[in-house]
Amino acid sequence: MSQRAAERHGITTGRTGQWLYSQRVLLRAVVVVVASLMILFVRPLTAGVIIWTLVLSVVAVVILELLQRPAAEADPDAADEKPVVTV
Repeated sequence: MSQRAAERHGITTGRTGQWLYSQRVLLRAVVVVVASLMILFVRPLTAGVIIWTLVLSVVAVVILELLQRPAAEADPDAADEKPVVTV
């Protein structure tokens, strides 16, 4: 189910989604750092550890992508309004 389809059904992430969108680079970096630390400190390093670390990292990034919500999409009525110019 896409973000737009979920919003049509009344499911939204609201302000949390906006925050996730604004911090998306930091959150992706956190996922990469945690995965890297797993690979560095787990011994013995096996193919299973590497594969599961990769799978869990991809799942974390996908979840973050699904939950984030750009600020422009946050308020659909605001996009229709014209800016007020005062002179």
